[in-house]
Amino acid sequence: FIKNKKNQNLFLLCIVIGIIFLSGNMLRERNDVNLELLKEKEEFGIFVGNSLKGKIMGDLYTQIAHNLPNAKINSEGLISNENLSLVGFGPPSKSINDLMVYSKNHKINYLIIDDKYEKRSPEFVNVYFNEKQYSFLKQIYNSDNEGYKNLHVKIFEINYNKLE
Repeated sequence: FIKNKKNQNLFLLCIVIGIIFLSGNMLRERNDVNLELLKEKEEFGIFVGNSLKGKIMGDLYTQIAHNLPNAKINSEGLISNENLSLVGFGPPSKSINDLMVYSKNHKINYLIIDDKYEKRSPEFVNVYFNEKQYSFLKQIYNSDNEGYKNLHVKIFEINYNKLE
């Protein structure tokens, strides 16, 4: 592979230095965890699990799913309890219209949207910041109004009658 002993040593030195930098980077990222944000996400998951009725789709799926009381997999393959079902993201959507077609076909009542960009549904961020453009979405919850400092999330109820 490398015939010259000096080049072999240089190559090994570069590998070792690279591993040290990668390890340091991974450790640094673990120390950058925002514990307050994690706590707020958990509180939000509990709130949703205890407050909404119907089908929801959107962000913070994991925090809602593991805080859903009496959760089990229903006949549709969704995590649910007697009041609430969690619908995962469908195929990546290119527009709000694609998202609404998917939502209507799956009888989704609520969208939960945070302020972070999501590759699967990039239009979510636009909805979050420009909700007045979407008359068929009624904001029923805003974490900014509930005292959250790190978590920025809104819940929208879908009115399919206004969509058409």
